[in-house]
Amino acid sequence: MKRTSRKLVIGACRKAERMGTGSDAAGLQSTALPIPKEEAIREGKRNKRLISLGGAMRRQGANEEDILEALRAVNRSQCDPPLDDDEVQTIASSAGKYPPSGGSGESQASKLLSLCAELELFHTPEEQAYATLPVDDHHETRSLHERAFKRWMSARYYAKFNSAPNAQAVNDALSVLEGRSLFNGREV
Repeated sequence: MKRTSRKLVIGACRKAERMGTGSDAAGLQSTALPIPKEEAIREGKRNKRLISLGGAMRRQGANEEDILEALRAVNRSQCDPPLDDDEVQTIASSAGKYPPSGGSGESQASKLLSLCAELELFHTPEEQAYATLPVDDHHETRSLHERAFKRWMSARYYAKFNSAPNAQAVNDALSVLEGRSLFNGREV
């Protein structure tokens, strides 16, 4: 089944507003958007589909209110049977908590590396990679393979982007930092 595009969702919302005849049990406008029965979003797939759509809209910069409006329109017009409005509100609220992608296309690993740009990287003769990092009002030296260093990177990422980096991004950034430490950093 093909994905519902943002234009289709916005169009569905506008059509729902124009057609607004009557209301359902939740006091929402009911719509009669014609969709073929085989394209209906069936029970068992409704949440996943609306979550996916809400996430896609958020990545494109939509705010929680717009996401909720669009998800309600899709829920009413395509879900068979429609989800309760409370559930749709929960999905929109969850999607709204994520930062929009901003269209930068920058990966999480690249963002982590940007946050680590100020670190002093170095290595031992045994090729153990280290970094000196700021912690509160002092600096600490950590092995790049210590759990504490990964936590420091994740905490910094969260503070800046209000979301956690995925494990693969952390590992990718660590690999680059280790390479920089071994090949560009001083030996101590």
